[in-house]
Amino acid sequence: MWFRRRENSIEELEKKVNSLTKLLEEQRVKIQDLEEREKKLEQMLAEERSKLEKSQQLFHKVLLENPQIRRLILYTLNQLDKERKSYFESIPGSRADVIVFHHNDLDGILSGALIQRKLEEDGKDFKIFHIPQYRRDLIPKAKPINTLICSDLALNQELATYLLQLEEAGLEVKFFDHHPSMLDPSILSPLEERGILVWDVNAPSTTTLVFEHFGFRDEKARKLKEIAEVCDTARAKRYPSLLEREVRSIEYLLTLGEDEISQAREELAKHGEIMSKELLEKAEMAQLLAAFTMRELENMRFYDSKYFQVYCVDRDTLPLRAIKRAASQLHQKVQKDVYVNVRKGGIFRFSGKSKLLSVPEVLCKVAPMVNAIEIYGRRNIGGIIFEASEEKLRKIIEWLEQAYQAAQIQREANRVIRIADRIGFI
Repeated sequence: MWFRRRENSIEELEKKVNSLTKLLEEQRVKIQDLEEREKKLEQMLAEERSKLEKSQQLFHKVLLENPQIRRLILYTLNQLDKERKSYFESIPGSRADVIVFHHNDLDGILSGALIQRKLEEDGKDFKIFHIPQYRRDLIPKAKPINTLICSDLALNQELATYLLQLEEAGLEVKFFDHHPSMLDPSILSPLEERGILVWDVNAPSTTTLVFEHFGFRDEKARKLKEIAEVCDTARAKRYPSLLEREVRSIEYLLTLGEDEISQAREELAKHGEIMSKELLEKAEMAQLLAAFTMRELENMRFYDSKYFQVYCVDRDTLPLRAIKRAASQLHQKVQKDVYVNVRKGGIFRFSGKSKLLSVPEVLCKVAPMVNAIEIYGRRNIGGIIFEASEEKLRKIIEWLEQAYQAAQIQREANRVIRIADRIGFI
C-alpha cells in the first residue's frame, strides 16, 4: 500500500512539474512576443522621429533662405543680446536675505530650480540669478544679507577669496559644483573645512549634489535630477524617451531671453516640468533660431582635421548660448568633435568636448604656452580663456591634434591587446 501511495505521489509531482514547465514555456513565448513588439514600436518611433527631424530641417532650410526671415532672426538675436545686457546690469546692488547664482546651462537651471523650490518651501526672502561662467564677476556685486548660494559655477581664485570673506563676516555660504578645479589645494581646503564647498568631481551633475544636500525624495525632484545626470555627463547614449520632449523644450528655451529662462526655472521648481503653453510654443520657435545659428556657424569653420573641427565666431555676431547648441548639432552632423573659439574684445574663449580625450587635461598642458587666463571643465568637456591671438589659437589646435593622434594609437593598441587576449596569445 505504502509503495502504491508513493508511486501516486511521484506521478502527481511529475504532473505538477510538467504543468509548471508548460506554463513557464508559455510565459517565455509571451515575453519574447512582447519584446519583439517593443522593438518594433521603438523602431517605428525612431523612424517617425527621423521623418519629423528631416521635415523640420527642410522647413528651416526654406525659411532661412528667405532674406526677410533672415533679417527678422538677426533682429531677434540682437534684441535677445540687448535683453541679456540689461539683465546683467540689474544684478549689482541686489539685496535679499538669500542671494542665489546658478549657471545658465541645463544642469545649472535644474539645480537652480531645486534651490528655488527649497527656499520657497522655507518661506525665505530671496533673489535668484542665472549667469554664464564668464560673468562670475557679478557675484561679489550682489548684496546678500544672510546667505549666498552658488550652483554649477566653476570656482576661481578671486571667487574663492570672496566666499571666505563672506563666511568670516558671518554669512552662510554654499557653493555647489562638480567640475574639477585647477586651484591649488591650499585654496580649496579652507572652503571644504568650513562647509562652504559642496563639491564632488565624481557626481554626475550639480543637480545631484543639490538634490542630496537638501534631502529631496519626491518624484518631481528625482526627475529633474535624472534629466541633469543624463544630459550633463552623457551617461546615456540618448535621453529616456519619456523625458526627451521635456529635455528638448528646456534646452531650446535656454537659447532665448532671460525672462524665458527665469520662467522655465520657476515652472520646474513648482511642477517639475514645463507646463506653460506659451513657453512650449517659444521652445518650438527657438528651434528656428538654433537652425539659423548652425547655418551661420558652418560658414565660420577655421580648422578641419580627421578628428575634430574648430569654428571661430565673434561674440557680437551670435549669442553664446545659441552657439553652444549649434555646436552640439554640428557634432551630430559632421560626426567629429567640435570646438568653438569665441572672440569678445581682446579675449578668446576656446571650448569643446571630445569622445577620445580629457579636454581639460590637454588644455592644462598647453596653458603655460599661451599664458592662459583660466582653464575650466571636467572629463571630456573643457575650455580655456586667453588673450586674443591667432598664433596662440593655432598652438592649442596643434596640441589637440597631437593628443588625438596619441589617443587613437593607444585605442588601437588596446584593441589589439583585447583581440590577442581573446584568442589566447596573451
